Amino acid sequence: MKQSKIKTFVLTALVSMGVTVAPLAQASGIPVVDAGAIAQAVQQVVHMKTQIDNQIKQISELKSQVAAISGTRNLGQILNTVKDQVPDEWKSLYGSVTATNYKDY
Repeated sequence: MKQSKIKTFVLTALVSMGVTVAPLAQASGIPVVDAGAIAQAVQQVVHMKTQIDNQIKQISELKSQVAAISGTRNLGQILNTVKDQVPDEWKSLYGSVTATNYKDY
């Protein structure tokens, strides 16, 4: 499916170039077509399409990175996690620290 989109895009580009160049070529003599220039133009269009696809991927990756940085990360649960991992000897110290009202000092 991606190949058909690229072929359609390239064909559209070629037809567009043909339409824009055709009215300019009204000189008398032997008609000349520069196949090398047309091939180069097609390669440039395909390269630009690849660059645009890469930029779209980069933008979507940046969006996901911003969402990862600015979203909620459950930081409120850190204290509960630490409390569960405190050694038994320190649980009484932790209990006294959490029970003390430091506003009175």
